[in-house]
Formats: sequence, C-alpha cells, structure tokens
Amino acid sequence: ANNFLLRNIINSIRSNFEFIIFDCPPYLFGTTSLALIASDSVIVPIRTDEYSLDAIKTLAKRVEYVRTLYNNNLTIDGIFLTVYERNIKAAFKVKAELYKKYPSLMMNVSIPKDVNMMNATFSKKPLCLILPKSRASIAYKELAAELITKYNLMF
Repeated sequence: ANNFLLRNIINSIRSNFEFIIFDCPPYLFGTTSLALIASDSVIVPIRTDEYSLDAIKTLAKRVEYVRTLYNNNLTIDGIFLTVYERNIKAAFKVKAELYKKYPSLMMNVSIPKDVNMMNATFSKKPLCLILPKSRASIAYKELAAELITKYNLMF
C-alpha cells in the first residue's frame, strides 16, 4: 500500500484551498491513516461515554506514530464534544476529565445530542440545511465560527 498516495494528491491541489477537511471514521487504520499522513492537523470529535478517555489516548498515540514515521508536521489542534448530554452526570464527568487532561486542546463549543442528526443521516442531507434551527445545527455553526476565529480565516 502506498501510504503517501492521498498526501501526494492533496499536495498537488493544496494551494487552491485554505482548508481541506477529511471526515474519517473512528477506525484508526486504512483511510483514516492515509488522512493522518496527508493532514497538517486533526480536530477530534469525541463522545462523552465510558470509552472516550481511552479512545483519545489511543488516537494521541496513533497521531504520534504517524508523526514519527510519515508526517512530522501532524498535530492535534482541537477536541470537541459531540452527542453531549449535559444533564447526564457521567457525560459531565468525562467532559471535566477531558478539560483537565487537555485544557489547551478543548474547543469551547459542544455539540448536543439531537435526534434530528440521525434523521438527517437517513435523508443524506446536512442537518444545517434540513433543520437549521435545531440545537445541533446551531452548535455546529458556533463550532465553525470558533474554528474561523482560531485560524483567523476571512471570507
């Protein structure tokens, strides 16, 4: 397998874009590895469940592995909570632990759990287009605004 295939393709078009975003599955091999090799940075969506703290450690190790072998520029730029249920004690506990362990990486915006997200998946349309006033749509717009500010982007 050519570990640099995606990076080579991206490098050939990189100058045409300010941002190129890969939306990868939580599986850390295959296409996700290729995306890590081709990326400058990673922004991590993470659920607040019992496995999340282990998952972020595993991802950090994978990023370090890719940085060491293939892409010494790769960094984790941010972590944001998704499917967040603020009224659940366990979710708040995981959130507090993430903020404690990764204070400089945590994004301010959390994406709340919203049943409309699953419905949008089945319609194959973005939630922000189907239900722009849903809690999750508003939160995603706020996250986009936070990223625009973080990277000093102008549109």
